[in-house]
Amino acid sequence: MSSVSSSVSASDYLHGILAREAVGREHTALLTRTGEKIAALCDGLCGKDVIEVTLGGGYEKGLANRSGILADYAIWFHTRSGKRISHIYEDLYEGVLRLGLSPVRRDVTIAVDIGDAIVDLLPVKKLSMISDIHELYSSRRGKAISTNLSQHV
Repeated sequence: MSSVSSSVSASDYLHGILAREAVGREHTALLTRTGEKIAALCDGLCGKDVIEVTLGGGYEKGLANRSGILADYAIWFHTRSGKRISHIYEDLYEGVLRLGLSPVRRDVTIAVDIGDAIVDLLPVKKLSMISDIHELYSSRRGKAISTNLSQHV
Protein backbone atom coordinates (compact mmCIF):
# COMPACT_ATOMS: atom_id res chain seq x y z
CA MET A 1 0.00 0.00 0.00
CA SER A 2 1.37 3.36 -0.95
CA SER A 3 0.81 6.53 0.94
CA VAL A 4 0.72 9.76 -1.02
CA SER A 5 1.54 12.83 0.90
CA SER A 6 1.37 16.32 -0.48
CA SER A 7 3.22 19.11 1.13
CA VAL A 8 1.98 22.67 0.99
CA SER A 9 4.08 25.46 2.35
CA ALA A 10 2.63 27.69 5.02
CA SER A 11 2.86 30.61 2.61
CA ASP A 12 0.96 28.74 -0.15
CA TYR A 13 -1.67 27.63 2.38
CA LEU A 14 -2.17 31.21 3.58
CA HIS A 15 -2.32 32.57 0.03
CA GLY A 16 -4.98 29.96 -0.79
CA ILE A 17 -7.14 31.05 2.12
CA LEU A 18 -6.71 34.73 1.27
CA ALA A 19 -7.65 34.08 -2.37
CA ARG A 20 -10.75 32.10 -1.33
CA GLU A 21 -11.90 34.78 1.13
CA ALA A 22 -11.06 37.82 -1.01
CA VAL A 23 -13.77 40.35 -1.74
CA GLY A 24 -13.11 41.60 -5.23
CA ARG A 25 -14.36 44.57 -7.19
CA GLU A 26 -17.09 42.31 -8.63
CA HIS A 27 -18.95 42.81 -5.35
CA THR A 28 -19.68 46.44 -6.27
CA ALA A 29 -23.44 45.86 -6.65
CA LEU A 30 -23.69 44.30 -3.18
CA LEU A 31 -21.61 47.10 -1.68
CA THR A 32 -23.77 49.73 -3.40
CA ARG A 33 -26.99 48.13 -2.08
CA THR A 34 -25.42 47.83 1.37
CA GLY A 35 -24.32 51.48 1.28
CA GLU A 36 -27.86 52.52 0.36
CA LYS A 37 -29.22 50.54 3.33
CA ILE A 38 -26.69 52.12 5.67
CA ALA A 39 -27.46 55.62 4.34
CA ALA A 40 -31.21 55.06 4.87
CA LEU A 41 -30.56 53.69 8.35
CA CYS A 42 -28.39 56.68 9.28
CA ASP A 43 -30.83 59.16 7.78
CA GLY A 44 -33.58 57.66 9.93
CA LEU A 45 -31.48 57.57 13.09
CA CYS A 46 -29.42 60.75 12.77
CA GLY A 47 -31.30 62.96 10.28
CA LYS A 48 -29.86 66.29 9.27
CA ASP A 49 -26.53 65.76 11.04
CA VAL A 50 -25.39 63.15 8.48
CA ILE A 51 -23.71 64.63 5.41
CA GLU A 52 -22.77 61.44 3.58
CA VAL A 53 -22.14 57.71 3.92
CA THR A 54 -19.12 56.39 2.00
CA LEU A 55 -17.38 53.08 1.52
CA GLY A 56 -14.20 53.17 3.52
CA GLY A 57 -11.20 51.55 5.09
CA GLY A 58 -11.16 47.75 4.87
CA TYR A 59 -12.49 47.51 1.35
CA GLU A 60 -10.31 50.34 0.08
CA LYS A 61 -7.23 48.76 1.68
CA GLY A 62 -8.11 45.28 0.35
CA LEU A 63 -8.67 43.89 3.87
CA ALA A 64 -12.33 42.93 3.45
CA ASN A 65 -13.07 39.19 3.53
CA ARG A 66 -16.08 36.93 2.96
CA SER A 67 -16.13 35.41 6.45
CA GLY A 68 -15.57 38.61 8.36
CA ILE A 69 -16.24 42.29 7.80
CA LEU A 70 -17.22 42.97 4.21
CA ALA A 71 -16.64 46.70 4.33
CA ASP A 72 -16.42 49.79 6.49
CA TYR A 73 -18.85 52.62 5.91
CA ALA A 74 -17.77 56.04 7.10
CA ILE A 75 -20.73 58.08 8.29
CA TRP A 76 -19.77 61.73 7.91
CA PHE A 77 -21.37 64.10 10.40
CA HIS A 78 -21.63 67.82 9.82
CA THR A 79 -19.02 70.06 11.42
CA ARG A 80 -21.82 72.19 12.84
CA SER A 81 -23.54 69.25 14.52
CA GLY A 82 -24.12 70.26 18.11
CA LYS A 83 -23.26 66.76 19.30
CA ARG A 84 -19.86 65.61 20.49
CA ILE A 85 -18.43 62.57 18.67
CA SER A 86 -18.89 60.43 21.80
CA HIS A 87 -22.62 61.21 21.78
CA ILE A 88 -22.84 60.56 18.03
CA TYR A 89 -21.20 57.14 18.48
CA GLU A 90 -23.46 56.23 21.40
CA ASP A 91 -26.63 57.51 19.68
CA LEU A 92 -25.80 55.48 16.56
CA TYR A 93 -25.10 52.38 18.64
CA GLU A 94 -28.34 52.74 20.62
CA GLY A 95 -30.34 53.40 17.45
CA VAL A 96 -29.00 50.29 15.73
CA LEU A 97 -29.65 48.31 18.92
CA ARG A 98 -33.29 49.52 19.04
CA LEU A 99 -33.72 48.27 15.46
CA GLY A 100 -32.74 44.77 16.61
CA LEU A 101 -29.58 44.61 14.49
CA SER A 102 -27.36 43.39 17.38
CA PRO A 103 -24.51 45.89 17.05
CA VAL A 104 -21.06 45.06 18.41
CA ARG A 105 -18.81 47.80 19.77
CA ARG A 106 -15.35 47.89 18.29
CA ASP A 107 -12.63 50.41 19.07
CA VAL A 108 -13.82 53.18 16.70
CA THR A 109 -16.56 51.39 14.76
CA ILE A 110 -19.85 49.61 15.33
CA ALA A 111 -20.18 46.20 13.65
CA VAL A 112 -23.67 45.45 12.29
CA ASP A 113 -25.05 42.34 10.58
CA ILE A 114 -27.45 43.78 7.99
CA GLY A 115 -28.43 40.44 6.47
CA ASP A 116 -26.36 40.57 3.28
CA ALA A 117 -23.15 41.23 5.14
CA ILE A 118 -21.46 42.26 8.34
CA VAL A 119 -20.25 45.84 8.06
CA ASP A 120 -18.48 48.30 10.31
CA LEU A 121 -20.04 51.73 10.79
CA LEU A 122 -17.51 54.47 11.45
CA PRO A 123 -19.01 57.72 12.75
CA VAL A 124 -16.74 60.59 11.72
CA LYS A 125 -16.98 64.31 12.40
CA LYS A 126 -14.80 66.76 10.50
CA LEU A 127 -13.42 69.29 12.95
CA SER A 128 -13.48 72.22 10.53
CA MET A 129 -14.35 72.93 6.92
CA ILE A 130 -10.81 74.11 6.16
CA SER A 131 -8.84 71.13 7.46
CA ASP A 132 -8.63 67.38 6.86
CA ILE A 133 -8.60 66.59 10.57
CA HIS A 134 -11.46 64.38 11.69
CA GLU A 135 -12.70 63.23 15.03
CA LEU A 136 -13.50 59.60 15.88
CA TYR A 137 -14.64 58.10 19.15
CA SER A 138 -12.64 55.29 20.74
CA SER A 139 -15.04 53.25 22.85
CA ARG A 140 -12.09 51.27 24.21
CA ARG A 141 -10.33 54.41 25.45
CA GLY A 142 -13.53 56.31 26.21
CA LYS A 143 -12.38 59.46 24.43
CA ALA A 144 -12.29 61.29 21.11
CA ILE A 145 -9.37 60.82 18.74
CA SER A 146 -8.28 63.35 16.13
CA THR A 147 -6.86 61.99 12.88
CA ASN A 148 -6.64 62.50 9.12
CA LEU A 149 -8.71 59.70 7.57
CA SER A 150 -7.50 60.42 4.05
CA GLN A 151 -3.97 59.54 5.11
CA HIS A 152 -5.14 56.25 6.67
CA VAL A 153 -6.50 54.94 3.38
